[in-house]
Amino acid sequence: MRRPERVLQDFSYDSATSVLVDKDVVCVLTMPNKKGTPLLYMYDIGDGSCLRTSIPYGAGEGEMLLPFITKNHGNLLIYDAVKKEVAIIDIQDYAYHENHSLKIFATNIFSQEIIPVKDRLLFLNPYSFQGNAPRVRYSNRKWYYRETNSYHFDAANVVDGTLQFNPALEQIVYLADYEPIIEFMDMRGRLKKKIVFPHSVCEFEKVVHPELNIVEYLYPYREDPSFPDYSFVAADSNEKHIATVFWREDWQFVVLILDWNGNIQDGFCTGARVKNISIDRNSKSVYCWEEHEGRNVLLQYDIL
Repeated sequence: MRRPERVLQDFSYDSATSVLVDKDVVCVLTMPNKKGTPLLYMYDIGDGSCLRTSIPYGAGEGEMLLPFITKNHGNLLIYDAVKKEVAIIDIQDYAYHENHSLKIFATNIFSQEIIPVKDRLLFLNPYSFQGNAPRVRYSNRKWYYRETNSYHFDAANVVDGTLQFNPALEQIVYLADYEPIIEFMDMRGRLKKKIVFPHSVCEFEKVVHPELNIVEYLYPYREDPSFPDYSFVAADSNEKHIATVFWREDWQFVVLILDWNGNIQDGFCTGARVKNISIDRNSKSVYCWEEHEGRNVLLQYDIL
């Protein structure tokens, strides 16, 4: 039986925009409006104690104004879309060692999906919806990129999906947020496989446990591609699996666990709006930051 376990029941920060988990650290990105207030909070997942705060809000040196956060294989990448600055954090190292300072670097890239790959930055090409424009781009070694092509539209504010990168397999995955597709690419961004859902997706069996006051959605592993239209909301990955959440037209939020070949391994409905998802390194649990009656709650689900 799949039972959610409340890890941190509530956050005292109404301005929290992202909550991500890596091993035993909960990373909370907030959006304050007072200069000097920390943007990043790190908590111990066991007792909820605050391990570290970082990145003051502001326009000065070492500060950020409008950050986005991405977790990939134990690293956080925090990107300020206003100041065009980026920081890469080794989560475990940074959370538990106060003497490790944060280094912020300049970049000219505009993308809410940026992943460090060796000495470059992999990012989602905002013009990929135009003609034969590639899905992804790389910066140079100084984390800059110069667009040499001319496009009909200014797509600087287009956000149309999420990226995941597997360094062991040297593989990139793109999950669209405007249609139900997943694309698997090699390191050069060349398409290897494209999956258009529904694909081995089934209706889940609803089971009510009144004595536990929970509703469980079981995954019966049968072919029945009867989901209405949906799109992917968030994703995370480790070296073996990709965890993603999508929402359906009836506003059900569904978690899917896939391998790096696109095969569904597990899945369930959450019964609530999911804002972020994290998968642990051993593929034993996923953590969903969910909205329940106006409260934002982090829940842990057993998988596989």
